[in-house]
Amino acid sequence: MRSPYGNVFEKKTLEKWIASCGSVCPVTGKDLRLEDCQVDMELKKKIVAFLRESMANANQEGDPAGAA
Repeated sequence: MRSPYGNVFEKKTLEKWIASCGSVCPVTGKDLRLEDCQVDMELKKKIVAFLRESMANANQEGDPAGAA
């Protein structure tokens, strides 16, 4: 999730923060509601691509047939 102030948070972490600390940005101290934040689709795509690549590399390293 990207806050209106430009900071990026994992959604579940931000939900826990707001539930325990109130509607305040943990970085800026300004008012912040979960509804004010947006999913950063470009960042999400990059994370998914990274995870896929990491899994593919891990599978290749653990695959004796893939060894040179």
